Amino acid sequence: MDAAEAAEILLAPPTDREPGEAYAALHAHGPVLRASDSLYLVSGYEAVDRALRDPATEAVDSARLDAAWKDWREYRAVALFANSMLRANPPHHTRQRRLAAGVFTARKVTALRATIAEQVDELLDWLSAYGDGADLVRQLAYPLPIWVITALLGVPVEDRGRFRRLAEALTGVLELHWTEADRVKADAAADELIDYFAQLVERRRTDPQDDLVTALAAAHDADGERLSGEELLANLALLLVAGFETTTNLIANGVDRCPADGGRRGARAGRQRAVPAARRGQPGSGAVRGAGRLRPGVGASVAAVVRGRRALLPRCPAGPAGGAGGAARAVAALPGTEP
Repeated sequence: MDAAEAAEILLAPPTDREPGEAYAALHAHGPVLRASDSLYLVSGYEAVDRALRDPATEAVDSARLDAAWKDWREYRAVALFANSMLRANPPHHTRQRRLAAGVFTARKVTALRATIAEQVDELLDWLSAYGDGADLVRQLAYPLPIWVITALLGVPVEDRGRFRRLAEALTGVLELHWTEADRVKADAAADELIDYFAQLVERRRTDPQDDLVTALAAAHDADGERLSGEELLANLALLLVAGFETTTNLIANGVDRCPADGGRRGARAGRQRAVPAARRGQPGSGAVRGAGRLRPGVGASVAAVVRGRRALLPRCPAGPAGGAGGAARAVAALPGTEP
């Protein structure tokens, strides 16, 4: 398989085909592949990390979306992400990221360690009862990250079961290719999440807790210019989905790469042998900010960069059909990206 064929596979709508061969072909080619006159693929940890840290590399923010896709605001899920740090460039990205990072303190993360360990033990006990018939993804890799991120956010325990469905639907518009049906599901999920977090924020204003919702709401209330109302709700939704999907795939890929003889680090060897294989996820192709942090070999990260201001490849179609090539057309249409 040559690099061009590998790129075509990875940028196409997802299938059951194992992506490892395509990733290996990209790595063998080298860190940069010219996919068209104005589109480049960057692969590998070091190269993607360097590209994403380069100040000249910019996300496709609202201004760029306006130039490339006039009616994008009619797509509520797309508009939700556009108000978050995912689609922001400095200084807006810097401001939003600093506020979010400020509440992920070492104390808060350390305090969660015991809770996470208890949740893992509970899930492993549950998995052990299934013998060789367990599905690691559905029965551990999915529920564990949801439990953790909702605990950080401060979502009540009784509400946590609804968020897997919403996160899966909402992230449909972050794929390189999506359909009108995907858009309808994503928009409905965006509406439900915005309504839920708006109500939760109001509850936390009258009953503050030691959680992210309370902290970010306080940042908004202290000075509305630090975090607008739209940014507050958008980043709460973003933290939910960002803390879920990538971790789910990382758990599955990590277990899949454990030694086949059952040798494991730690004391869980016997229990993990009860899960012979994982349904592997693909941590990210067509990466937007942060994807360069993925290790090569665990679904190697791929980012697209264009000439000129080198905007990251937008994970949205050129129109509602979301047909093949839509994202590439949107990149080519961005101002300042001509060859």
